[in-house]
Amino acid sequence: MLEDLTLQPIFAQLFQNPTIKGMMDLTPVQFEKFIIFVFQYAGFDVEYVGNLHFPHGPGVDLNLRYFGQSQVQYRVEIRRYNPGNMLVFNDVVAFLGILHIAGNVPGILVTTSEFNGPAKAAATAAQENIQLVNGQLLLRYIDYVRGSKVKDSFLSPKTSSEPISPSLLPIADGINRLKKSTTKVISIANNRGGVAKTTSAINIGFALAAQGKNVLLIDMDGQCSLSRTLPNPEIPRETKFDEPSIRDYVLKGTSIRTLVRPRFKR
Repeated sequence: MLEDLTLQPIFAQLFQNPTIKGMMDLTPVQFEKFIIFVFQYAGFDVEYVGNLHFPHGPGVDLNLRYFGQSQVQYRVEIRRYNPGNMLVFNDVVAFLGILHIAGNVPGILVTTSEFNGPAKAAATAAQENIQLVNGQLLLRYIDYVRGSKVKDSFLSPKTSSEPISPSLLPIADGINRLKKSTTKVISIANNRGGVAKTTSAINIGFALAAQGKNVLLIDMDGQCSLSRTLPNPEIPRETKFDEPSIRDYVLKGTSIRTLVRPRFKR
């Protein structure tokens, strides 16, 4: 679907500054290709199956897989609608029916417009079988995906085993966040090595945790000494040096989300 390289600059510009108008300026076929571009950049292995109608195909537009895996993780239906043309109950129910016939793989229904109340209710009743992505959520998703990648790897497909799913955004909305005024940032930096930056960070972190505070330690050192000092308890100690670190984000474009791990729990 992305063989036409003339579309790459258009998609790249729209990806950097996504707008509903910009997506509506694309033709329906171009919009499908742009969504493929987005999901590829999010780390999925994308297969276009829109021309394979049932029973010769799943009856949807895209299959999303993790790289190196044959199992389909999501089926995607794409609707480029004017903002005032909402998707309704029957649209969601029809998509759920297709998903059921095609093997009950979870589905993502993407549109530039909106879903009405009954359509949202149908998706809620289906629980985790379907994710509705309206125009505003699509814009947020693109921003989130773009922000998780380093600039130099912009057009490089991400091959991480944990692609970025649109379902992360509703989950994030449900998190009870602390007010900025209640969160304090302590930075420890020095151009010289061997001056106890890592040791100080660890001791301050433990001291604050001992007071019952939630502490996030961010290792910005290229040597990753802090990360190696506090290995993931779920990973054997002999393999701790294989864990991804901030270096993988800078050099390989590894998603920040994969770097966040609980070390100790109260």
